[in-house]
Amino acid sequence: MNNVKPVLGLLFIALAFWSCRASIVEVDLPEHEPRLVVTAPLGDPFFNPLQYIYLTSSNSPQSISSPLTLNDLEDGSYQLIRNGSPVDSFRFYNSIDFFSTDDSSINGIRLYKDFFNDYGDRYKLIIRIKNFLEIILDQTMPYPPEYEALSFDSIPKIDSKFTPYFTTHLSFKDEPNQEDFYHIQAYIIKRNNPAEKYSIWTWSTEDKLGLESYYDNSLVLNDEDFNGLVQSIELRIDSRFIHPEDDILVLNFARMTEDSYRFHRSFRQHILSQETPFSEPITTYSNIENGFGIFGLEASTLITIRP
Repeated sequence: MNNVKPVLGLLFIALAFWSCRASIVEVDLPEHEPRLVVTAPLGDPFFNPLQYIYLTSSNSPQSISSPLTLNDLEDGSYQLIRNGSPVDSFRFYNSIDFFSTDDSSINGIRLYKDFFNDYGDRYKLIIRIKNFLEIILDQTMPYPPEYEALSFDSIPKIDSKFTPYFTTHLSFKDEPNQEDFYHIQAYIIKRNNPAEKYSIWTWSTEDKLGLESYYDNSLVLNDEDFNGLVQSIELRIDSRFIHPEDDILVLNFARMTEDSYRFHRSFRQHILSQETPFSEPITTYSNIENGFGIFGLEASTLITIRP
């Protein structure tokens, strides 16, 4: 009789564990509602006469996004509001309104350059697509920066990774009493076809001033260390694909919105975290209401480096 109590106790514990295990297995986790994913860091229309807004869908910021189809976008619409007043709207009727890389999936919608050309104005873009929450994109167009001087050394050098580069020094006056964010990238323009333009890898060795963007191989920086001062920065421009007889070299010096800057910065941290096996994952910055992704605006000053 004394042995019965231990046996009963063991049976009770086993039943308790079994019931807990069964309850865990039967938990029905809620499904996340698919949301639209936007990629729209819009730059100067000189380089992109057609401004594209890339659209996909995803269940969460961490999951892989899926392409949209023409059926998804059927009867979809957008509305553009500037400074609180509607200025444009239309419905998506056919493939003319979209752009894609194949016949079955849609990469996004086309916007035209005269949509975002008023400095200091606040733009709100509302996109409605069936089976998704209405998404809202909201940004204020910054003013283009001014530069004071630019010097260019046409003799290529070689860095520690054996990459040949041209050296350029850019000096500019930062606006006082406000936080500014800058985006710098070199481009080549084909002499025989000015509509043909290509971005060139642009970086700097002055890490305290800026960081290399892994999104588009450019340089982004804020004015935390030089607010209201004249700042000079050394730029390095990849020279491997520049042919002086065929190409005009220009510099796109832009003031970007804070959201654009935070996107570039977080995207870099996200890529770097993937290179370290034990680091915690980094979620790329998002500013889309009811969705995921980035909507940012830039205002550019175009500087000819070498005609």
